[in-house]
Amino acid sequence: MFDEKEDDGLIMLVNEQGTSRPVSGLELGVILHDHHSLRLAVLNACEGARGSIDNPLGGVAQTLIRQGLPAAVAMQFEISEEAALVFAHEFYMAIADGYPIDAATVEARKAIFASGNDVEWGTPVLHLRSSDARVFDLQRTTQPPVSDDLRKRAMTALEERRFADAVALWEQVVESSPNDETAGRFLAQAGAGLDAERLYAQAGAAVQNGDPDSALTLLERVDELDPLLGDPGNVGDRARELKEVAADGEVDRARASMDDGELHEARRILDQVLVAVPDHAGALDAREQVERRIRARDLMDQAKRAFEVGDWEQVVALVEDAEELDPQLHDDEGLKREASMRLALASTAAETEAPEPGIPPLPPSVEPPAPAPIRGTPAVLRWAMGVAAALVVFVGVVQMLPDGEPSPGPDDTGGDPTTTVAVEPTTTPGIVIPEGAVAVSRVDGVRVDGDSSDWPDLDEVESDRPVFPRTEADPVVTASWLIGWDEDALYLLARASDASVDPGPLDDPSQMYQGDSVHFEIGPDSEGAESLRSGDKHVILAPGDRSGAVVVGINVPQGGVFVPGLSGEDTGVQAVASAIDRGYVIEAAIPWEALGMDPAPGLVFGLNVNISDGKPSGGLNQMVSSNANRTAGGQNTPAVWNRAVLR
Repeated sequence: MFDEKEDDGLIMLVNEQGTSRPVSGLELGVILHDHHSLRLAVLNACEGARGSIDNPLGGVAQTLIRQGLPAAVAMQFEISEEAALVFAHEFYMAIADGYPIDAATVEARKAIFASGNDVEWGTPVLHLRSSDARVFDLQRTTQPPVSDDLRKRAMTALEERRFADAVALWEQVVESSPNDETAGRFLAQAGAGLDAERLYAQAGAAVQNGDPDSALTLLERVDELDPLLGDPGNVGDRARELKEVAADGEVDRARASMDDGELHEARRILDQVLVAVPDHAGALDAREQVERRIRARDLMDQAKRAFEVGDWEQVVALVEDAEELDPQLHDDEGLKREASMRLALASTAAETEAPEPGIPPLPPSVEPPAPAPIRGTPAVLRWAMGVAAALVVFVGVVQMLPDGEPSPGPDDTGGDPTTTVAVEPTTTPGIVIPEGAVAVSRVDGVRVDGDSSDWPDLDEVESDRPVFPRTEADPVVTASWLIGWDEDALYLLARASDASVDPGPLDDPSQMYQGDSVHFEIGPDSEGAESLRSGDKHVILAPGDRSGAVVVGINVPQGGVFVPGLSGEDTGVQAVASAIDRGYVIEAAIPWEALGMDPAPGLVFGLNVNISDGKPSGGLNQMVSSNANRTAGGQNTPAVWNRAVLR
C-alpha cells in the first residue's frame, strides 16, 4: 500500500500474532541491501511501485533500488488475484528460459493482456539499477553421481541401527540423486527408527512421572515404527504394574461404595477400571457382585409393586429370586412373610368354602378386591382405615342420592336422570383427558440414575399388542411404561420383559428398532393428521454395553417417512439401562427442546410406545406396541397414533 500521509510505500507482512505489520521500503532495504547474491525482488502485491508527484522515488520498489538492489519488479496500482497469478507464471517461465528481466516483464504483461484483461496489463513495471537487464547467468547443470562409498556408509549405519548417522548419510544420497526411490525408502526407514527411539525415551519418562497410560500409548506407536526395537528397558512392564496398583485401589473404593449401598457409583468405578485393565480379576469379580445386587434390588422394587396390587405369588417369587441373587439382602419389610401368609389364608378359605360334589360353583364375585393392608400397620389402625373407607362410601351415596334422587351434575341438561358420568380426577382444574388417552402426570425429583425408587406411583402404560408380525398369540416380549413430565423433560421408565438381550445395529441409531429396544413415536396433537409433520419424532432407546449405557437415536420425517436425525450426545437425552431377571429397565429424560414441544398442563400430543425383540442372528423378531394400529403405514399416519395429555 502507499501511505499518502508519510508519502512512502509500505508492504504488509505477518507479525507474531498472525495480523498485519506495515514495513516501509526503507526498512526492507536496510535488511536486504548487503545480500549481494540477491539479484531481483518481485513484489507481486498491490501498489509496490507506487510513488507520488512530490516523491516519485518513494515506492517500495524504488527504495530497494536506491539501497543497491540490481532490479525490482512491482505493481504501480492495485492488482487482482487473477492478473497476479498470470503475471507470476509467465514471468518466471521466461526467466527460466533465459530471457533478460525486461523481456520477461514484457512477456508477462502480454500474457495478462491475452487473458482478456485489457486494463491491468500495464500494472507491472520494472525498476532497474544495472545497465544490463540480464542479472542472471543461467547454466544447466547435472547432479554428480552418488559415490559408492557414501551409499555403503549409509547402508552400514542403517543396518547397525545408528539411525541418526543413517538419516544424515541417506539425506546426502537423496540430495545427490533426488529420483532415487530406493534411497528415499531407506531414508524413511532410518527416520522411523530415529522417531521410535525418541518416543521410547518419552515412554520411560512418562512412567517416571506416574503416567502409565501415556507410556503404553507411546509404546504402541514405537512398535508400529520399529518392531525390532522391543522393550529393552522394561518400560511396558513397569507401566502395567503402575496401572495394576492404581486399579487395586479403585476396586477397594468400589467395594466401599457397595458396602455403603451406593451400587451405581460402585458400578461406575468398576467400569472405569475394566476399561483401563480389562482382565483385572478383582474388578471382574466385584463387577459381577454389584450387578447381581442391583438386579436383586430391582426385583425387590417389583415385589413391592406386586404387593401393592395383591399379587402374592409374584411377591414370593420375586423376593426369592432377589435373595438368590444377593444372599446378603434382607426383606426388612417382610414382603415374603406377609405374602406367604396371605396365600396360606386364601388356600384355607378355598378348602373351607369348596362346593359339594355335583353342585356347580358360584360365579366369581364382580366386587373389586380389598386393598392390601399397609405392611406393619397395627390392627387398630387397619380398623380405623376401614371405618374411614365406609364413611367415604356413605358420604358419596348421600351426595349422589339426596332424598332418594340422583344428584344432577353441573352440566346436566335434563337427560336421563339415572345416568351418571365418570370424570377422571385431574390435578389441574379444567383439563379433560379424552377417552383412551394417556394421562401424563407431573413428576418432581426424578433422577435418571438407574434407581426407580424416586418415581411416584403412576398408572402404567402397556406395550402388549403384537404389530409385527401381527398375531393373536401372546407376545414374546412386553413392556410396562411409567411416563411423567416437568418443565425440562419428558421422563420414561420402561420395564421390558425379554428372555435374552439381542441388540440391533448400535452403530446405526436410526435402525436400532430392529434389535432389542424400546421406542416411541411422538408429535403434536395427531388428530386428523394423515401424514408425518415436521414436529413428529421417532425416539429409539437401546440397551448398550454392560456399563448401563443406552444408545439413543431420534429419527425425523422426510418425504413422508422417518429418516435418521440426531444420535448420541447430540440428542441431549439422559438415559441409563439396568438388567433385571428376564429383561431390562431403561430410564430416560428426553428434553422438550429435542422433541420440539413447549410443555404446559393440558398439552395434547400423539404418542405410541413400542418394544422390539431382536433375533440373536440379527434382524427384527417381533414388535409390540400400545397401539394395535402401529403398522409400518400406521407409524407414518399420526391420525391413528395413541394420544396423551399433560396434567
